[in-house]
This record gives sequence, C-alpha cells and structure tokens, in this order.
Amino acid sequence: MKGIRSNATEVIQDLERIKGKKQQEIASAFFKCLYLLQNSARRKTPVNTGWLRSSWHHVLQRKRVGKEWQYVGTVGTNVKYAPYVEFGTGIYATNGKGRKTPWVYHLNADVGKYKQGFYRTSGQKPKLMLITAWKDNIEQIKRILGEVIKL
Repeated sequence: MKGIRSNATEVIQDLERIKGKKQQEIASAFFKCLYLLQNSARRKTPVNTGWLRSSWHHVLQRKRVGKEWQYVGTVGTNVKYAPYVEFGTGIYATNGKGRKTPWVYHLNADVGKYKQGFYRTSGQKPKLMLITAWKDNIEQIKRILGEVIKL
C-alpha cells in the first residue's frame, strides 16, 4: 500500500525529517520572542547619546543538556553602564545597596545633553527596560511559543 513504510529505517528517517522541521519551527518562534523583547527593551531605553539604545541584541543557541537539545535565548547589551541604567544607582538602587549619601562627579567632556563640569547627584532612578519589556510581552511570548509547543 502506498504511504505505508515497510521497514524501521524508513520510519526513523521520516520521524527525523518531521523532528527537524519541528525544530526549525521552534527556533523560529524563539527568534520571534527574542526579537520582540529586544525591540521592546530598545523602545524603553532612555537616550542621551543613543549608544545604549542601539546596543541591544539577541542570541539563540542550541545546547546539548544530557541526551536532549535545548534552546537558550539571551537578550542583552554589552554596554558596561547598562546595569546602572536598568537597576538605578545611589538612593534609587533597586537592590537597596546603593550609596546613601549624595556625591559629586566630573565630566571631562560634553556627553549628550550634559556639558563638561561638576555634577552633584543622589543617584539615578531605575529604568527597568528589560524587566518591563518581559512583563509587557509575556502573554504574547506564551502565545507565540504555544503555537509550536503545546504548553
């Protein structure tokens, strides 16, 4: 009969093709979610010079864990001051470990809207760009992944 496989090798080959196609669908869904988070975080990022906002990126890796393969997605930035913008500094730090007293710092050159000179501050309020992006998009992420993975 047409369509019925007569040996185990052919069945296994068919299953591997189906599995490969499903893996591509899953990877595509993960990329959509990562891109969604990246763009949402980018939109929520305050701009002074634009360096932080333009630095957001995403990476999707497929890693072997034991006998299984897993996808690991990352959205982030390599800008060193990003954690201070995300979580705040000084009296505003979200972890409560910020400096409790005001301080003075000096800018050696004009940076964005800030001119060269001395500045007094008690810290920077947290912007929570990535955390807010996650919270704002979690339902859409569940929907996108749910289309290819039965949750």
